[in-house]
Amino acid sequence: MIARRLELGITQDELNHTLGVADRLVSKWECGTRTPTSFHLYCWADALESKIAIIANDNSPPTVSVEMEKAVNDNILFNVHHIKEK
Repeated sequence: MIARRLELGITQDELNHTLGVADRLVSKWECGTRTPTSFHLYCWADALESKIAIIANDNSPPTVSVEMEKAVNDNILFNVHHIKEK
């Protein structure tokens, strides 16, 4: 979901607003510290023009690839730089 959000150029704040959820909730979902309800998961996927794939796992915390972590950090730096320019 992170990769798709970044691909669409949507910030976490924009997605929070689109979904009508509390500030930083998308961040918590993406980090795995909170779990979205099935309703929010459906809305999240819809907002990202994606489909939900249900996958069973051993309930291990999500892992983030080095590439994904770099993409997220680059996006954060871009947003900070953009805010400073305003």
